[in-house]
Amino acid sequence: MSEEAHVSSTEDPGRQRLEMEREAIRDFEACRPRVEGVLSPRERIQALIDPGSFLELGSLTRSQQQSDGGGSTPADGLVAGWATVHGREIALLAEDPLVLKMTDAQVAGDKRLRILNTSAIRGVPIVYMADGQEGEWAGFPVDRGDLFGYHRYQRTEPVSSELAAPLITAVFGRCVGRAAELLMEADFVVSTQRGSLSIVPSELASEPGDQDGLFDLLVEDDREAIANVRKFLSSTPSTDDPRALGTAEMPRRPLDDSLLPHASVDDVIDGLFDEGSILSFRNQPGFVSGIGAITGHRVAFAVTGGPTPHLLNTLDVTAIGRVAHLSRRLRMPLVFVQDADGYDPAAARSPEFLRRLAVALDEVRKTWAPKLVLVTGHGHVLGSFVMGGRQLGMDYVMALPFAQIAPRDVVAFHPGAIPGDLVDGPWVAAGFGHLDEVVAPSEARQQMATFLQILSLGLDVPPPEVDRRGRYVADIPKV
Repeated sequence: MSEEAHVSSTEDPGRQRLEMEREAIRDFEACRPRVEGVLSPRERIQALIDPGSFLELGSLTRSQQQSDGGGSTPADGLVAGWATVHGREIALLAEDPLVLKMTDAQVAGDKRLRILNTSAIRGVPIVYMADGQEGEWAGFPVDRGDLFGYHRYQRTEPVSSELAAPLITAVFGRCVGRAAELLMEADFVVSTQRGSLSIVPSELASEPGDQDGLFDLLVEDDREAIANVRKFLSSTPSTDDPRALGTAEMPRRPLDDSLLPHASVDDVIDGLFDEGSILSFRNQPGFVSGIGAITGHRVAFAVTGGPTPHLLNTLDVTAIGRVAHLSRRLRMPLVFVQDADGYDPAAARSPEFLRRLAVALDEVRKTWAPKLVLVTGHGHVLGSFVMGGRQLGMDYVMALPFAQIAPRDVVAFHPGAIPGDLVDGPWVAAGFGHLDEVVAPSEARQQMATFLQILSLGLDVPPPEVDRRGRYVADIPKV
């Protein structure tokens, strides 16, 4: 038999089947109902990644048990694989709500396990595009004993909070089940207006308007959500080199020496941060938090300011905890710009405020990335104030000449806690060494850049572990 005949008889049927399978996926995509502003899972992936970089895992997987409606179940409801964004390798998990209505998603669950485990080992960022359906919990009849989900196939998932790289969740519809669990551990969460959160398939889901700090960003449509995921990935350092710098751009408007208290949040951000580098998570009058860059150094930040000193409420404290969490997880320097009179007394009476404050304080303490504080107006730099108390391990504290800072710790951080006789500025606090430097507005950005340049050199050296009594753990005798 000739070689040509052998190829024709053995390979052509396989090639034909391969083309049929690929054509079925293309037909499924072409026949999807279209809604303005809503992309399919594959379109979301293509909009996120560098062109041509997607390596799919299990494109030909399908349901092991389908609903009574039958039909095609491409990828078993979860498009998964690896790609690059701005040249940075990422792992992708994109739920397909149309398919999840028709499948028990057993094979999809195995793909999710493989992606999570592989990414945990390699330290690759994970982007989870949540758009699930109640069909994932439909009552499929168990009519066989050899289902794919049989116990011998089960493997342990990595602990999401211990993943070495960012975990990012983008919510395009219902975020339910395992996706909802991952959202609670995610480093960055963006949701469209259609997003909702529920741990069980119930009509009582948390809508975006009720996010209460769960979502870092709430956007209009799919493309805006994807654009913010791309910016997050470009604004955070990679795990293999946390000191890698972005592109430094000059501020929009440098801080002016004639700046008087109290500087607005916009003036502070425009004068200190690189132009176009800000990705804000919480942006309210008097308070902004997020990630950005100062002379190319990527940082997590929270800024307060405005015509009057700001009072931190429950969502502000939650946002501070979120950026401190990012600082700890991604080894990004943490920058606080403070013009705050303390905590809002109305919010501080709430047990929820106290719970979130405790979480935020713990996150600030635990991050061993450099921590920098700049006080532009009123400020607390002693004790455990969440935006810059020395007991939280702040590495460097600066103030502008007209800042008003308590030279001693106070019983509680509330309006009026700073004694009224401190109208002369930061000089008493500086004399006691509570401030490391007093700088003019025009000098603040360069001083911060110098700090970031020097202190970033020690990012790979963790601090000594200390127990609750202040003893170094390494020195405690082992019994």
